[in-house]
Amino acid sequence: MKNILYTVGGILLLAGIAGGGYYLYRYYSQSNTDQTIVGNDQQQDDNNQNTTGTNTTIVRSDFTENFRDGKIDDWWEWNNANNDQNVMNVDYVKEELSMTAAASTSQWTSDDTAPTLGFLTDQDFLVEAKYIFDPRVDYQHGGVGLFDTNTKEWIRFSRSYDTHALQGQYDIANNLYVMEKRIGEGIIKYNHANFLDSVVYMRMQRKGNDVSFSYSRDGVKWEELDHVTKENLSKEVEVYLFAYSTASTPAKIVFKNISFSVLD
Repeated sequence: MKNILYTVGGILLLAGIAGGGYYLYRYYSQSNTDQTIVGNDQQQDDNNQNTTGTNTTIVRSDFTENFRDGKIDDWWEWNNANNDQNVMNVDYVKEELSMTAAASTSQWTSDDTAPTLGFLTDQDFLVEAKYIFDPRVDYQHGGVGLFDTNTKEWIRFSRSYDTHALQGQYDIANNLYVMEKRIGEGIIKYNHANFLDSVVYMRMQRKGNDVSFSYSRDGVKWEELDHVTKENLSKEVEVYLFAYSTASTPAKIVFKNISFSVLD
């Protein structure tokens, strides 16, 4: 009887060590950040569908989000814009995060019904991600943005289908687009590039008041789309992922291998 108990105990101990080793490895390889807690912890529900309150973590160190454990790290805050049709899902098999924006959603001058997933930082940074998105109808967007938590203004970079871009003879509605919301001025439209591929790598870089946006088809060769100077940009901002569809059909975007690097 004692031999049976010792054997069972040994198996449980080995399982516990193996499990602990996995999480230690995961923390080091995926979530090795220096973070400062500035309020009460916020927790996501088991389905990663909703959070309440505001971000409680300011990210001040490099990290990579690879989705291999089927969840996102604690500093992210999911906002479904009070719409249960805006959903997010993490797939550890495919190692990706998908975001579905409900029909008739938008992020514009006064409309803020787009789902977002973001975190706070007060550092100069470079954020990079691989996106899979194939918009088919007008005013479907998905990408990355920077939100000034003080002024409530944003500037963003999206893969989109948007006829706003049709200004020249060779413009097409399938494109990459940089836009900014300024309080009292409305939406400012910056450079766009014709783009038909469903896979795109995006970069957003902040250095002081300067924010730049670059893209790549392979993650190796990069091209800058635009560079914007935002006067009096707050030190603390929110970096966010987003999607929306003003059409009667939803829009789904997939994010892979999101990385964040602090710049000296």
